[in-house]
Amino acid sequence: NRIEQFVLAHELTHAIDDQHFDLDRLDGLVARCQEERFQAALGIVEGSANHFATQVLIRFPIQEGGSLPEDGTQEVPPFIVDLQAYPYTTGQRFADALSDADGPSAIDDALETFPTTTEQVMHPTKFPHEAAEAVEVADFAPTFGSGWRDLDVMVVGELWLKILLHLHLDDVVAAPAAAGWNGGIYRAWTDGDDVAVIMSTVWDTPKDAQEFSDALKLWVSRGS
Repeated sequence: NRIEQFVLAHELTHAIDDQHFDLDRLDGLVARCQEERFQAALGIVEGSANHFATQVLIRFPIQEGGSLPEDGTQEVPPFIVDLQAYPYTTGQRFADALSDADGPSAIDDALETFPTTTEQVMHPTKFPHEAAEAVEVADFAPTFGSGWRDLDVMVVGELWLKILLHLHLDDVVAAPAAAGWNGGIYRAWTDGDDVAVIMSTVWDTPKDAQEFSDALKLWVSRGS
């Protein structure tokens, strides 16, 4: 059936891409805790597989449709659902846009030199030239007092911020508010009982920064 055909074509594309572009590079990004770069790279890896699997369905149509099993997403937090769906949906749109603009070889180029930010995947015209600005947050543990220590630190990209906002805001608000991102990071500390978090972001324009700030304030008011 068509579902089995799609899945097979998808996985065979992964196998071919791996032979030519060494997709094990994804593991290195995970090992170095480079989550934003990993999600960006995953966008083209899964996007390529979906793009070419779709081409197989178009060129070699099968009448039998098939059906999908229950996915159980109602038991998974919405943030995780959106994050897991992104490489297959946004990633495919990225691969489609590259192919439409410059042919299938453009997908190969993106697999050769992975996108570095989810912004590039979400806005294909920004790939590969528009890189993110590095952002740092100092260690405030000594300021908080004795017993405080680092808990977590992570670069946060446009995708992460959009999904975060989407927890309490409609996508028509969340997506524009996260667009215009040019870099971001959060850092967290704990004393074992309480947690303190600082998130620092930079934006393309003051208007973009204000739009995100307004959306985040609304997000906080609706989440309380």
